[in-house]
Amino acid sequence: GVSEILFYSPRTATVFSSLCNGDTSEISAVCISKNTADALIEKNFKAIEVAKQPNEESMFELLK
Repeated sequence: GVSEILFYSPRTATVFSSLCNGDTSEISAVCISKNTADALIEKNFKAIEVAKQPNEESMFELLK
């Protein structure tokens, strides 16, 4: 199954949150910025991680 989802903008996080009715408690969210992570607060993710720098390379460093 899916263990991590990358979120590249607050808008995509908001759209995901509004469309996803499934259980996200076993999924980690990897976000490009704090604003993006803030858009996911209402979801019950296993973890919400924010990249050190707002770029894809920093996001990839968070993947396990």
